[in-house]
Amino acid sequence: MQGVGRGTLAAEGGANGRREKTDSKSLFRAPARTKRCAGEQFVRDYLETLDWNKTPPGPLLPPDVVAKTQGKYVEAYRRLTGRAL
Repeated sequence: MQGVGRGTLAAEGGANGRREKTDSKSLFRAPARTKRCAGEQFVRDYLETLDWNKTPPGPLLPPDVVAKTQGKYVEAYRRLTGRAL
């Protein structure tokens, strides 16, 4: 099969039963949708409580919001790498 190993795969069942070249990345790509980071949710929630016009510069974040957000990222790092920061 030409192209195998170079980012293409042969897919069964194309037009007239022929094999079709398929970009291997498209086989594993998640459907398009907005993904939000759980670590940022504390910041979003806090900002929604403020009377702020959402233009730069943004408001300063209180220490508890910073600590909760940092904790989420530290935990994600630990889960991904198996190591503590």
